[in-house]
Amino acid sequence: MTLVIAAHSLPNERPGLWFAADSMISRERPVLCEYRKIYEVAVRVNAPNFRVHSIAAFDNVIYEQAIAVAFAGNLTTAHHILNQISDHLSRLIAYQDDAGNPTLSMECSFDSRRAFGTHFHPHEYPDFHSATSLLTASFIANVAQHAFNLAVQSGRRYKFNEDEIEHLIAQVVIGIRCPTAGTFHLYCLIPSFPAPGYFPDVRMEEIGPGKVVTIGTPNQEASTQACHDAAREGGKELGESLFSHLVALVDGNSIPTIGHPCVLKELTDKGLLARRTSGLQIGAGDANPNLKGKDHIPVRI
Repeated sequence: MTLVIAAHSLPNERPGLWFAADSMISRERPVLCEYRKIYEVAVRVNAPNFRVHSIAAFDNVIYEQAIAVAFAGNLTTAHHILNQISDHLSRLIAYQDDAGNPTLSMECSFDSRRAFGTHFHPHEYPDFHSATSLLTASFIANVAQHAFNLAVQSGRRYKFNEDEIEHLIAQVVIGIRCPTAGTFHLYCLIPSFPAPGYFPDVRMEEIGPGKVVTIGTPNQEASTQACHDAAREGGKELGESLFSHLVALVDGNSIPTIGHPCVLKELTDKGLLARRTSGLQIGAGDANPNLKGKDHIPVRI
């Protein structure tokens, strides 16, 4: 089980998004700790490289920025989703339509055969940089939703029943700084059940300022929202408050399937930054006689 918390920064803080998560992986009991659940994913816009009269490749990166992706749920499914999102967002194609207007496409929907077959005058290569004006938070989120759907739907061939499918499902929270507007946006992507034909569609919801989203461990929204509201009313830093709330849940053992270390990260205009990490509790390795009494070597999460 997992607990991921995400929210917009408060109005009196610098614009950004807060993410907090535990790092335990459990299978009815804990099996791993220090497992990364908040990732930095690159968004890249690729324009053509020309060779004489034609396009040689779409490997000219004209724009790049990072977004945050956090997950909860089945690990195998989550990493399949993460890989699909990363691949789709790193291979966006800047081009133009027949009228010469800029276009921005996913690689999987781009007509590359036609593009590679088009001839250009060497001294009149089009400027594709204007296509970056089409890159918005909504565009990025829709690409992520498409990639999530592809990952989930890829299991159709195995004809699972609905109970089996529910055990394979993951949830994702995505944080984006809009490249065109400079504003921050938070999205939650969750498969919808019951699912016709067993496989659910992925529902996407934008989380506005003043609201907290939690994924993984159920029934944590109310207490986490109360923590958010108390920080706002008391003038406290929201990230620190959410992190302390998560650490208290772990230390109180009220949710035995989450555990230390906990991590706090912030998405800013400089990317995804690590802010706080809690340590493993004393005696964490004592269940293993080979580790008892030995120093713990931390893993970067």
